[in-house]
Amino acid sequence: MTCNHCQEQLLHYLYDVLDDAERAQVTRHLEECPMCQAARNGLRAQQELLAEAAKESFAAVSFQPPTERQADCSTIAAS
Repeated sequence: MTCNHCQEQLLHYLYDVLDDAERAQVTRHLEECPMCQAARNGLRAQQELLAEAAKESFAAVSFQPPTERQADCSTIAAS
């Protein structure tokens, strides 16, 4: 994996939306590449700042994982 490809995937990696194979490739690359580690750390810091800002702006909002029934309904709706 090249640094360019890794860095293009970092947001997806941080938000855990990569498939297993791609996530494994990015993880391996990050283990060996200080430049991409620094890029990941910078994005992670931005992610944390955005989360804090959202918590402050929307303090009354709470997010709950979908129940099994909600997950089934969304699967049916998407079909």
